[in-house]
Amino acid sequence: MPESTISAGEGPTWEAYRLLGRYIIAVRTAMQRSADRQKAGGHAPHHVHALIYLFEHEGATIGDLAAALGVTRGRGTRLADELVQAGMLARARDDLDGRVIRLRLTPRAHQAAHRVFAHYGETVAHALEGLTPGEVGAVLRFLTRLCEAHEVLARE
Repeated sequence: MPESTISAGEGPTWEAYRLLGRYIIAVRTAMQRSADRQKAGGHAPHHVHALIYLFEHEGATIGDLAAALGVTRGRGTRLADELVQAGMLARARDDLDGRVIRLRLTPRAHQAAHRVFAHYGETVAHALEGLTPGEVGAVLRFLTRLCEAHEVLARE
């Protein structure tokens, strides 16, 4: 990755950096409020975070889940146990290696995730309104590159 050329308060790179920071805070706040609402419905915030991860990484192992959430393997196991008891998660043996246990969302969890993501999807659709197909393509390329770069940083 090229060295940073960001100077505080100058140019489009700084403006993009500032807006992304603002976006991250807004998303974190919205997700926390969503998690708080789910908690009122019986799901703690860490359950919601686990379900969000598993929605994107269907078939992950407990080790994968624990690493993604930044918790111990033991805590990942307890989270999985709690979600299985809540009817949101099922365990299944890996097709190729029966010693490996994969985590799968239940239909109930998929329905809940689709309700949450539909709301966020509407927000994204609204933000993309009025952009040309070329502009939408540029936004998607930028976001893809940004995600890939940060995924590399997360593994370091």
